[in-house]
Amino acid sequence: MMKELTDLLGTIAVSDVFPRLGWLVDWATGLQASVKRTAAKLDSIMERTITEHEEDPGNDDGEAPDLLDDLLLIAKDGDQGFKLDRIDVKGVILDMFIAGTDTTYKTIEWTMAELIKNPREMAKVQSEVRQVAEGVHGGLLEEELEKMSLLQAA
Repeated sequence: MMKELTDLLGTIAVSDVFPRLGWLVDWATGLQASVKRTAAKLDSIMERTITEHEEDPGNDDGEAPDLLDDLLLIAKDGDQGFKLDRIDVKGVILDMFIAGTDTTYKTIEWTMAELIKNPREMAKVQSEVRQVAEGVHGGLLEEELEKMSLLQAA
């Protein structure tokens, strides 16, 4: 799901550049279908999450309310001077989610591009990762990542 979403975020829709005929290219390439399919999956996930929060807001078991709980409370009460509906709540959550993930992906992408442009530095980082990861089975833990100063600097 995340791969599909980030791929779509990085895609240029021809219809954005050529509104009169671009829709035809978007349809022919399958972009329209992909956008609709991904949007439906994302909406289903968000709807399920919102329903879970509505059924159990998290206050009765000592769990602190989160942003979604607050947004749902505003949508329910509507006495803060403005009204939110379910679509508004989904929009705010989606904006927050994409803002957080897209910047992370872009940072990683730019870091990798810089390492590719500087093969000597890339070799140093690779050597450090291999040295720390040697003998580790099942994935690296945060403790191992803290030992990789070059990787952190990249």
